[in-house]
Amino acid sequence: MIDVKIIRKPKNEGSTSGISTSGISYAGMAVKEASHATKADMAEEAKEADHALLADEATSASESKHAEDAEHATESDHAKESDHAKEADDADKWDGKQFGDYLDQPVRKDDEVKFGGVESDVIRSTGTFMDGVLGEGFKLWRDENGVTYLCLDRLTVRQTMVVMELLIQKVRSVGGMLVVSGANGRVKNVEEDGECYLISFEQENGFVAHDLMRCQTWTGDGLKSYWVEVKESTSEGVRVEKVAFGEEKPEVGDECVLMGNTENGKRQNMIVVSATEDGQPRVDVYDGVRSSDLSGCLRCRFGNLDGISDSYFPADRQPSGNGLYGDNVFLHGTFILMTGEDILT
Repeated sequence: MIDVKIIRKPKNEGSTSGISTSGISYAGMAVKEASHATKADMAEEAKEADHALLADEATSASESKHAEDAEHATESDHAKESDHAKEADDADKWDGKQFGDYLDQPVRKDDEVKFGGVESDVIRSTGTFMDGVLGEGFKLWRDENGVTYLCLDRLTVRQTMVVMELLIQKVRSVGGMLVVSGANGRVKNVEEDGECYLISFEQENGFVAHDLMRCQTWTGDGLKSYWVEVKESTSEGVRVEKVAFGEEKPEVGDECVLMGNTENGKRQNMIVVSATEDGQPRVDVYDGVRSSDLSGCLRCRFGNLDGISDSYFPADRQPSGNGLYGDNVFLHGTFILMTGEDILT
């Protein structure tokens, strides 16, 4: 048999805030649970607020996307309307026609396509095109100023070619000396006219009175050379006194070139390019040539300087070797001396 003993404990009078059992107070626990409940409510409310904010943002983004899609759709509709308008404009061209009436041939890259007419600002060959005398390919084009150009290798005109201005440029390889000046000509005919020779040229006469006309060529038997003054110039050629030629005589085929003038200073200059057997390749600029003597007329030389004698320089430091000689020299950029020093510093 089990004995049960009941002990009755009086209630705490005047206190309803707490219950004490076996010496442990539950009042603090109740307050703590209430605090947790409040925090839970606040967290739930915050989460709902976040959800609401996200929902608003999603709605705004969706509205923005819809607006953008609507705008794109509007633009697309406008583009379609524009295309439809163009198609409507061309609709009359299709009346009673079929596709084959307009395109009845292959138009791939390698096909030979034929059209009744082509309008374009540029037509050129496939592959590489390079303008100029040493270029390649062909091209017909219009520049920004509206000027049209045609570059190709050969041009054949079967009937009539009308040219307002014809510019002919030649690429030549010469052995010896090339003179660039204001006039030149190949003798076509020589006639005696009293005390003068009347000399005509294959091309239009470019010589004038008082020009110094020079011919120097190797004939196979020896050097033929004359340097004479033109007495008179006509549309057919020039008249030169016979005595000026000395023992030489002008002949058909002589190549003559302007090398100075006894009176006109504007015709007293020339450029001479030499690549002769003397081993002194050079480019010379002459000015002030008033007679058949070039002394004191060399204004600039680029290339081999051997043979130049100038009192401006010491006798033992005359120009020599390959270099640049001239009245004035203007240089910019880096200039390094043979000692390695930069003249700028």
